[in-house]
Amino acid sequence: MRILINVCVLFFLLPLMASAQSSNGRVPNPNSLAGRTILESEPMLEVAKENGKVVVAICVNKEGKVVEAKYKAHGSTSDHPQLIRIAIANARKYRFDRGMLDRQCGSVTYDFKFAKE
Repeated sequence: MRILINVCVLFFLLPLMASAQSSNGRVPNPNSLAGRTILESEPMLEVAKENGKVVVAICVNKEGKVVEAKYKAHGSTSDHPQLIRIAIANARKYRFDRGMLDRQCGSVTYDFKFAKE
């Protein structure tokens, strides 16, 4: 049996609204993780025998740690509790580079595909 789990990271790209300015001239956006680099992410080790997309809204602090991770129904195709639990647990393990803002938020979309061989 083969298990396929694809994970795709998507970021909100909203109009720039913050007042701080970085050294490269860009204005950091508290409603987007665009411009933040993922330093660490862990592979998904749990297996779920379900298919579907789960969107997790995350917020990252200035040090790059995920400080909030919540299921987001909008954009998700599954509300299966096991998929949600796995996605939230994995999203909390992401680490981003250091940022200028105390809190920046975006989302991670997990596309679970279960395939038996």
